[in-house]
Amino acid sequence: MRNLLIVLIIVCLTISAGAGLILNGSFEAPVIANNSFTQFDEGETIDDAGEWLVISGEVDLVRQGTIHDGSQRLSLNGLNLGGKIGQEIATVENQIYKVTYWSLDRDYAFTVGVAETSDGNYTEFENVDVTSSSDWTYKEFEFTATGAATWVIFESNVSGDTGAGIDLVDVELVPEPATMLIFALGGLLLRRKK
Repeated sequence: MRNLLIVLIIVCLTISAGAGLILNGSFEAPVIANNSFTQFDEGETIDDAGEWLVISGEVDLVRQGTIHDGSQRLSLNGLNLGGKIGQEIATVENQIYKVTYWSLDRDYAFTVGVAETSDGNYTEFENVDVTSSSDWTYKEFEFTATGAATWVIFESNVSGDTGAGIDLVDVELVPEPATMLIFALGGLLLRRKK
């Protein structure tokens, strides 16, 4: 019974370590009409809960054309210019996190990075160049948190009314090697019990 309790505790820790930290990462809220888009300007939040903030410029929430996950995606450009969006997540200093997302580049460059504040300089982790691709591409990078909160930021590098699309954004804590050792020990305990 004691071994079972230990294994259950390990499983619970595993689940919480792998939980996604980004909210509304597929941009499914708010729901907009089919075959349409809605523009959000600097200072506005994309959803009612205020998860995604338009830091500068303008972006479009899109429900038409190619979507990777769900029914909607985000275009990093609005009707007149490119935008910069971000979401603040809770982090633990010196812990490693992995950012994953899908992009529809379509000839429009953009930058992805992290920052301590929404209005400060951000550490650039990926500068996505023009690719002439009409397919969704999976992308990821890791960063080490420098404080209790971190902003994940996407910024268009082009002007005009059309920009790269992003969808299915997520951030997860990367398990430490010691955590992996605990998983292995838990597996051994389960196997030994049988």
